[in-house]
Amino acid sequence: MPKPNGELSLREINRQDFVDNQVYELLCTLDTDPNEIEWNIELIAKIRDAVQEVLVDDLKLMTEQEFYPYLEYDAVENPDYRPDNTEMIVTDEQLVIAMKQVIEDIDADDLGVLAGDWLGGLCWYTNDGLYSFIPDERYSGGLDFTKELNGN
Repeated sequence: MPKPNGELSLREINRQDFVDNQVYELLCTLDTDPNEIEWNIELIAKIRDAVQEVLVDDLKLMTEQEFYPYLEYDAVENPDYRPDNTEMIVTDEQLVIAMKQVIEDIDADDLGVLAGDWLGGLCWYTNDGLYSFIPDERYSGGLDFTKELNGN
């Protein structure tokens, strides 16, 4: 059972560290050149989740909480949620206005994540109103940032 809205104990934090470090060590042990693998918590989490599934769900050796302690937070209700799931028909102008409002209300880091998702790439806030953007396979090429940066 997850702990409600509290803090993890030092023992629980140590358990999380132990599990993550063991997964990292496994990666390094399996690689032929252990110096190639950098710490990457997203990759570690993928493997951790798979190990948890085997130990907790398949073998039933422990609970999720015993394997990797975590906190559970109460969900914040959305006041705009429509439980009747009524379809809303809106114009493109209304969508753009709503999206602009959302963008204006988020901080720079969240804007970078959103821009990366929308544009097809990785985007993050650097400083002074500037962002770095690396296109990925989803990038359509619709915006050419290099022209704007070079003044052409």
